[in-house]
Amino acid sequence: MGEQVTTPLVRWIVRDTSSVGKPSCWNLVVGRGKKPRIVATAWDNGTWHTWDRNGHGGENSVEKTVKQAKVEAAASAIAQGFI
Repeated sequence: MGEQVTTPLVRWIVRDTSSVGKPSCWNLVVGRGKKPRIVATAWDNGTWHTWDRNGHGGENSVEKTVKQAKVEAAASAIAQGFI
């Protein structure tokens, strides 16, 4: 059998919820297990920010929708080599 390659899992997870129970903040995480690495955050107002391996901020911006913020944040994290 050949060598098994494990691809890191990349996913958005809800970090915070509003007082009415709606998601208000999402983290884009890389990795498996109990401590995946956060590479980007998107908020319900369309703001997003990326984070390097040391937790230092990278690019950030504001989009018209949360969906677009998540897309732009993920693309930026990839472009910066965080994923």
